[in-house]
Amino acid sequence: MLKQWTITIGLIAILVLAGGLGTWAAQATFERSSGQMNDLENRLRELGLTESQLQNTIAQGIETFIIDQQMAQARAEQERQDALAARLRPINPQEDFIAGSLNAEFSMIEYSDYECPFCKRFHATARSFVRDNVSVNWAHRHFPLPNHNPMATQAAMGAECVGYLADAAAYWAYTDAYYERTRSSGRGVEGQTVQQLMEEVGVSSADAQTCLNDPQILARVQAMTDEGQAAGVSGTPGVFIRHNPTGQVMRIPGAVPLPQLQASFNQFRASVGG
Repeated sequence: MLKQWTITIGLIAILVLAGGLGTWAAQATFERSSGQMNDLENRLRELGLTESQLQNTIAQGIETFIIDQQMAQARAEQERQDALAARLRPINPQEDFIAGSLNAEFSMIEYSDYECPFCKRFHATARSFVRDNVSVNWAHRHFPLPNHNPMATQAAMGAECVGYLADAAAYWAYTDAYYERTRSSGRGVEGQTVQQLMEEVGVSSADAQTCLNDPQILARVQAMTDEGQAAGVSGTPGVFIRHNPTGQVMRIPGAVPLPQLQASFNQFRASVGG
């Protein structure tokens, strides 16, 4: 009875871990663990434990084993994410339209989709955060998601065109207006095209139309998406805080509220001595 109960619990533990171990590894681990559990049961019996004590001891051991494995997998995933984040391209005024001081100690680097509802929500948070932290500048990079295209890519191209044809101030004016007005999820701004929004912030109609059809602008948007993927971005917004003097990077888990963003930054700043 006890042996069957013990092996059943062990099997459950192995099945819980099978997703991380793989089918063949899980089977081998189960076969090995079954023998180990039999040995453990015999050793516990020799200590004179009651049936109830044996069950509790084995259950606690299996629970500890599962927790340890889950923690190990979480650490491995964190190490993987840290390794990817280390590839993050630093802010460059030749490639980025930057809000805040060019010489700021920290940079918030955001990979964003103009049609992402979470990016729309985070944009106001990011604005407030940079306003309240003068040691942080902000680069807004493009990561249009396939399920929001073609509008997401067209909006990103519009932003790049505005920055190229006008200046960084126009880029941010366009970006603020787009996030404020978009219906998100690929639906765009009701009653207004990307070109019309470009014209609103100071770009001529002819220049806007030409730029939106420029393959180099499309390639620029794609290049940002590629570098975001290389840094571990898989969804939007993909947000990082970089300590520029040391190159250390902290990843922010998505569209967090302002208090959480500020608390995470404070901890990161303290850890790097900023």
